[in-house]
Amino acid sequence: MFSAHAALAALTMQKGIDGAKDFEAAAAELNENTDDITAAVESVYGAEGAAQFKEIWSSHIGY
Repeated sequence: MFSAHAALAALTMQKGIDGAKDFEAAAAELNENTDDITAAVESVYGAEGAAQFKEIWSSHIGY
């Protein structure tokens, strides 16, 4: 999941820089990856921990 995040983040940033028509689709895929990682965090730390993680994780993406 984390290697997919790195690849998706790089792809999404490049599409944003290029003004690509499919930027929104790439961003949606990156958001889905965030949801997958958050679900994994929730399985260990519960809903409250997952919510805190998602807030911090999403802020580092910041597109």
